[in-house]
Amino acid sequence: MKNVTLVCAFTFAAVVGSVSAIDINIHITDFKTASENSSSLGDLSGGTSTTATQTYTLTNLDFTSIGGTASETINFSVDLSGTSGGSASTVGYKTWGDAFVGGSNTEVGEVLTATLGTITSSFTGGTVAFAGFTNAFIEALITGEEASVGHAGGMLTVLGTADNEANQAIPLSPWVSMAPTVGSMNIGGYDLRLTAVPEPASASLLLGIACVSGVLFRRCRR
Repeated sequence: MKNVTLVCAFTFAAVVGSVSAIDINIHITDFKTASENSSSLGDLSGGTSTTATQTYTLTNLDFTSIGGTASETINFSVDLSGTSGGSASTVGYKTWGDAFVGGSNTEVGEVLTATLGTITSSFTGGTVAFAGFTNAFIEALITGEEASVGHAGGMLTVLGTADNEANQAIPLSPWVSMAPTVGSMNIGGYDLRLTAVPEPASASLLLGIACVSGVLFRRCRR
């Protein structure tokens, strides 16, 4: 009997370690061009060049390891807001998809902030939550210019480059802001993470199945 208990205990550790959650890392750049967006799981489509709310759809997500199906879908949106001198300002888009605040470029004193809008999913065995933004992409920031990337934990400085592109990793944050401090720039995009978590009942069911399998395996070897 002790041997059977050990089988279940080891199985429990393996199951909990493998089905506790699924992270989905999403790369969004050039807001107008959905084909340049990508996800670590499933297929990402969506985006627009006419509104400050960006809407996306993730399809063909395999959540079988956490009690879901092999073809789950997630819909989510990201809200872009701009300020100029501390007051609300408009968000616009370049022909190729970069975002900007105010006029044709984001100037010193103008800030663009991205926050999560809404999340819905077909996953009924648990929840899908927003873990946070993880990276910021800045365009048209040339050598000699600087920008700041803000997040919940503070502010980071980004230097311009010869190829006019820069990116800055950030700790998980519920929002990310981008603003020039020397020169001007455009907003190229960001990375974010969603996390799918099974309900306790679903995790318990998977554990029970694993334990029963362990018991049967032990009996078959007798």
